Amino acid sequence: MVLHMIYVFNPFLFVLLTLPLSTIFVSVVVTKISRKFWVAPLLSVIILILMMIFVFNDSFFMWVIVNTIISLITSLISYVGFEGKNFNINK
Repeated sequence: MVLHMIYVFNPFLFVLLTLPLSTIFVSVVVTKISRKFWVAPLLSVIILILMMIFVFNDSFFMWVIVNTIISLITSLISYVGFEGKNFNINK
């Protein structure tokens, strides 16, 4: 039964668990690579809107906003962590 649940797509678990965790991971990686805190949230909102259009319906827009905010917060935290004392938001 447990193995069967792994292979069945569950949108509820995807939206509440998989999507936020992958958003956090991708935000940290993109911020580390780009060295700009705004690139990851921008990439996140573009990908999530495309998912809303092609995979989900309009009710997914709330999750687009939530995950974009998660991406922004994660990017700012990781940007400050990577920059350390040299933190300047106007770079």
